[in-house]
Amino acid sequence: MQVRQMLERVWAWWSAERRLHESLIAFALVQAFVLLVPQSPVPHTDTPAYTQWLAEQQARFGTWTQVLSALRLFTIHTSFWMRGLIAWITGIGLVHGVQAWELRQHPPHLRREAALCVGGLLLLLGWGLQIIGGWTVPEVLAWPGQPIEITDHGITLPETAAAPPWWSGRYGVFLWPTGQGLAIQAQAHDDRQQPLLLQRSIHSEPQAGIAVPLTERTPEAYFALPNQGYAFRAYLPAGEPPARIQVYRITGGDWLTETAITRSTTLPLQHLTLHMTQTSLRQFKVVYNPGALLTLLGIAALLYGTLQPVEPTGTPPETTSEEAL
Repeated sequence: MQVRQMLERVWAWWSAERRLHESLIAFALVQAFVLLVPQSPVPHTDTPAYTQWLAEQQARFGTWTQVLSALRLFTIHTSFWMRGLIAWITGIGLVHGVQAWELRQHPPHLRREAALCVGGLLLLLGWGLQIIGGWTVPEVLAWPGQPIEITDHGITLPETAAAPPWWSGRYGVFLWPTGQGLAIQAQAHDDRQQPLLLQRSIHSEPQAGIAVPLTERTPEAYFALPNQGYAFRAYLPAGEPPARIQVYRITGGDWLTETAITRSTTLPLQHLTLHMTQTSLRQFKVVYNPGALLTLLGIAALLYGTLQPVEPTGTPPETTSEEAL
């Protein structure tokens, strides 16, 4: 008899509406936490890539970096925290599913309990799809007048993507603004105003004009005039504008000069002139969540069931059993 009473009390405690409210609040806090703390674009188990990404976070989090990593807060969607929370909400949903079956002769209660059960299952399915098929690209730049390219996943978005914040116009793809970058555009001319060919690297094709991005994550870039023997380093001091340009001799590596890059800067060199312009770039973190719709529907079902009024059915209300604890 005591075992049965204990089980009944556990059931009453777990099926109490307060447990559902607490779980939804916890889920909302986890989602808010993800917006505040960067999430690794690579799995925690991919040791080399994850270690490299973790080293990039040292400047921001300092000694807390290893603590946050040990608690799996940089990979929270696949952490034991999230798995436990989703399992808990699913369990609550199944409990309400059992209650829906028991109250199938009472339509108002049936709708409420069924909504809570379906909501918990949809939340589980949405999370599962996110883990299986979701991905994150931590830094994507939007160049003025050009579509947004996510080359790693073969996705091209229109320039107007994320005009309303976060929504890309494509299902499951969300753009989270992370700041601003700079684009340094450069052209060179000789004394007769003939264009000279610039080169980003030894593997790239020479071009009459090039554009290099500078961001907080990649604060420097290099290009050269190989035929004229000049190499250039554009960089952001302390990761913030204005950008600066340094000029070197390719042979010998001798430093020649340095200057700040404004919106339009002309740098005279021997027998040639380098002209540079600076424009702003929008910077995003791109998140793809194929389970976004199921998660949204699950939350909506849980909220619908929570907000439904509880009508008496002739049996003691749930709160009475909980208060008896």
